Amino acid sequence: MKARLIIPIFALLLCATACKEEQPYISQNCTIVYSVDGEEQTTVVKNSSEWEQLLDQFCNYAEEGKSVTFHNLNAKPSDLNAKGKTSQSNNNNNTITTKDRNEIKAWMRRMEQSGKTVNVTYDRQTGVWNGQAYAVSPHMQDTVIGDGYSGVLVSVPLQGLLPFENSSLPVYGLRINADTTLVIMRDNYLLSSDSWFDGHTLGDSVTLYGQILIFNAQSDDAIFILNITSITTATVTGTWQYSNSIQYSRVDDYTYMVDLEYYCPQENGIAIYYTFNNDGSATRTEINGPTQTDNGTWNFSNDQFFCNLADLNGGGWDIIWLTDNTMIISRMRTNDKNQPIIEQITLERNQSK
Repeated sequence: MKARLIIPIFALLLCATACKEEQPYISQNCTIVYSVDGEEQTTVVKNSSEWEQLLDQFCNYAEEGKSVTFHNLNAKPSDLNAKGKTSQSNNNNNTITTKDRNEIKAWMRRMEQSGKTVNVTYDRQTGVWNGQAYAVSPHMQDTVIGDGYSGVLVSVPLQGLLPFENSSLPVYGLRINADTTLVIMRDNYLLSSDSWFDGHTLGDSVTLYGQILIFNAQSDDAIFILNITSITTATVTGTWQYSNSIQYSRVDDYTYMVDLEYYCPQENGIAIYYTFNNDGSATRTEINGPTQTDNGTWNFSNDQFFCNLADLNGGGWDIIWLTDNTMIISRMRTNDKNQPIIEQITLERNQSK
């Protein structure tokens, strides 16, 4: 395999875009879930001033060489089509490359207001901000999970490999031998080799655990990616606790969604766990509730998550956030008045089960 590695799908990360500025407006508190180099946190934003401070903090993290990903749990999903399926077919405005800090901040606001999950990085060598927004969290399929991959950390230069002027961002790679270098990703994002990497530096010999993703280039050999995580692979399989669910109603094109109904099982003294197994089987366990254990199935179909167990049944879900610790799923349905309602459920991974 050639050492010259690049993935066609990541060209979107470096596309430049321009779009019309929308007027931000906040009618209620907004809960923001965010991850900085894999460390996940949640915060509440109460007004535009606090939003400005939070975006500045995200930019500061990026300038330190960290990858920042965030999602507004109270934003309006503007990409929902008539069937309730989140559409990713229109990628105009979903990526940005700029040297203007204010421009990247304005873009981040537009993306979060439309219900997208936003990822931002900064190339300290070129002074370029790179942003990607997506309506559905990427999840990996047809992958092979290995026991570990040992090699030397190297910098893989991307300059000249992408058809964009600002494609000079070098990324981390793991050189297994003279013929094989794996491009390193964490939870589906490339890692700048100018950033801090779990206490390691270029030239260190390391063993990394994760998923091997294989892409077929149009003219070159197959491209191998090592998608790593700090604790466990960020997939759906495993045991998750039902944290909370919220139902929203859209108001207009500038107002955040109105909270119609909130439910947290633990506030009622109930604990609900879902276990999703690799073979497609699933189990729902309810502690201190009327139902103790129920068995069912789960699967992906047309990029949506399906499960026939209680609370999750009744149609497909879009996975809008997926990390080692948290999975957030969302879908649209209509109420008895034929009005659109957005359902959102937060699941927290249970490490002890």
